[in-house]
Amino acid sequence: MKRFAILLFTAIVTFAAGFNADAQTSGQEDQYRQSLTNIFVKGDVGQAFDGVLDMMVGLFKMAGTELSDSQAAELKTGLKNKLVDLMLPVYMENVSLEDIQAMEQAYNSDNLEKSLQEFNATPAGRRVQAAESELTAGMESIKEPLTEWLIAEMERLAE
Repeated sequence: MKRFAILLFTAIVTFAAGFNADAQTSGQEDQYRQSLTNIFVKGDVGQAFDGVLDMMVGLFKMAGTELSDSQAAELKTGLKNKLVDLMLPVYMENVSLEDIQAMEQAYNSDNLEKSLQEFNATPAGRRVQAAESELTAGMESIKEPLTEWLIAEMERLAE
């Protein structure tokens, strides 16, 4: 789990670079989206986004452009939403909704590290760990579209 979070952070910071038949209804897709969003916001990914946002605001300042607080918040929200949009099909194909929701519960804990250790010892946690290579490959596959989106947003905000 930590390895995946580190890979996710690396992909975002460096930015150089079939849905599952069981999840056909939009209601299930919405549940996946909500759980995945909560996981990304509450875990290491949320901290990674804060770091990326700080770096981007610094780049704007170096270029002589200041971002307002509302623009910075818009960029941060957009970046998180884009990541979820890009990773959603990967998770839906490789991790069941029940396992994602179990992982989300672990992320809702006050003691995240302990809760994730306990989650990883469960059958759901082992299934998510078994899908790690597919999730990592999915992360690799979104670098380019995420980077393209990010560049377009930065150009839009700089205008």
